Amino acid sequence: MEEIRQQSDVCDTDSKNAAIQDQVKQLLLHAVTQEKYEQKRLFIARCTMMLIAGMLVVLIVVSLLLVPPLVRTIHSARSVVEDLNALDLAALSDNVNGFIKQAGSSMSAIDEAVKQLESLNIDNMNNAIDSLTKAVQSLSKIDVTVLNEAIKNLNDTVTPFARFFGKH
Repeated sequence: MEEIRQQSDVCDTDSKNAAIQDQVKQLLLHAVTQEKYEQKRLFIARCTMMLIAGMLVVLIVVSLLLVPPLVRTIHSARSVVEDLNALDLAALSDNVNGFIKQAGSSMSAIDEAVKQLESLNIDNMNNAIDSLTKAVQSLSKIDVTVLNEAIKNLNDTVTPFARFFGKH
């Protein structure tokens, strides 16, 4: 019987060992799964860190590019506001009012000139234009070569008299 008991103890021990081995296998599988999960988390954490670092670099570059012009703009705006505060608005409005009065008087002078032009006798103006046209036509009919020759002949005739009287 003892042998049976020993065999039974051996069987019990074998079954305990098998159960322990199953548990160890499950623990190893769980550990491997946990390690893969941790590697994925580590990869995602590294990617997130790289993304944040990239965004930080972009933010720094944009800040370096935008801050100086922004500061200049603020200084310019500040000087414009100071200049506006220094303006004498009463004198400026007086100047504008004076300009408006001058423009009004100029407009009245223009209005008077238009009235005078309207009161002119158009028939008299047309007759004067016709007379000027006729005069221009008669001047254009003058033969220039004949006129030049007559002037030359007159010059030839007058030159001896001028020498005689000592004027030339």
